[in-house]
Amino acid sequence: MLISKSSTNLTCKWNSTSALEHRCQTSEELEHRLSIIETSLNRFGIILDFVLSDVMQMNNGTEEVLLKMEGILQKLIAEGTSLQLMNRRKLLYTNYKMLELGSGSP
Repeated sequence: MLISKSSTNLTCKWNSTSALEHRCQTSEELEHRLSIIETSLNRFGIILDFVLSDVMQMNNGTEEVLLKMEGILQKLIAEGTSLQLMNRRKLLYTNYKMLELGSGSP
């Protein structure tokens, strides 16, 4: 490519060989850039696969923890109910003993 400057404008003079070389070089640059983009997309896809795998493992772990927590909650509810029943029985027994003592019975 030859560049000549005139006082009014900048003109480029092409011969057939330089135009063909320029197209070839542009094509090679485009192929190189597309190759870089393809490589980047492949790496990004691999990263997304790892992230998806990690998220799935976290979901499974969260489900397991949730199930264990539900089991613990059910046990706590059962223990709470048992304690309430024990307290009621103790209260009834104490009231019975107080009535028995208050009525003068041995």
